[in-house]
Amino acid sequence: MNYLCLNPDPYHTEKTINDLKARLLKDGDPELNFSVFQTGHDAIDDIVAVLRTVPFGAPAGTGHRLVILKNARDLSEPAIGALTAYLKNPSAHTTLVIDAGPVAPRGKAWDEMASYLKDVTSSGGEGKRFDSMVTRELAAATKTIAVDALDLLRRQKGSSDLLGLKNELEKLILFTGERTEITKRDIEIMVGKTLDDDVFRLLEAISRKDASGVLAVLNELWEGKSQPHEVIGLLAWHYRKLYLAGTPSEAVRGRMKRNIDILLSTDVMIKTSALPPQTALEVAIFKLF
Repeated sequence: MNYLCLNPDPYHTEKTINDLKARLLKDGDPELNFSVFQTGHDAIDDIVAVLRTVPFGAPAGTGHRLVILKNARDLSEPAIGALTAYLKNPSAHTTLVIDAGPVAPRGKAWDEMASYLKDVTSSGGEGKRFDSMVTRELAAATKTIAVDALDLLRRQKGSSDLLGLKNELEKLILFTGERTEITKRDIEIMVGKTLDDDVFRLLEAISRKDASGVLAVLNELWEGKSQPHEVIGLLAWHYRKLYLAGTPSEAVRGRMKRNIDILLSTDVMIKTSALPPQTALEVAIFKLF
């Protein structure tokens, strides 16, 4: 089966691709059998050649290959023709996902190609999709959200930016730690831009090893009544995003993991020792240099 994605929000396309990867790339080498091509950058002949290539690392007759073609709305007519020819006799061991973005191109050639694809365009009310995603993502982390918190989150984020929502939920899950319910106060702290912006400034000062800059930002945070555990949650979230981003340098990933461990141990120290929380966090931040 081959697929066509026409989604206004990239979250839906990302979810489709991740679901296919989990289902199809079980045998062989999942990295070598997953390819992403960009329309206008990669030659159509190279793309078709990969579509025809047998999966790596799997016994003969087994395994699967997943190929993603991005920005397909910019395909030339000859390229559409080449893909249509392939789709008329597709490889049994390859799944092609054509990502055209929010709007389908028009034309006879495109319509013919699309007729060989299963349309997985998202549908349904945005509000229902928003609530469903919040419930699903939080349930996976064994958390719930209060009714007034969900209402505030919907007002602050809007109901259409589901990819942005996923990032906010990741922050909230990390921020609330062992607490099982996300409250309205959590949304006010984590989804609002003020604290997030201050933590970005703090991260910049840390990266420069600027001690006076760090102290200046921390003083502003304490004057603004921000709490140390709130700052720890956001710092840890940012370092976790960098760690999971797959940077090419193992040294960078090592530093990110070390920083996360420092912050988590500081969070435990604040909860279990007599050391003032602000002092504990300030000491921890200088360890991040």
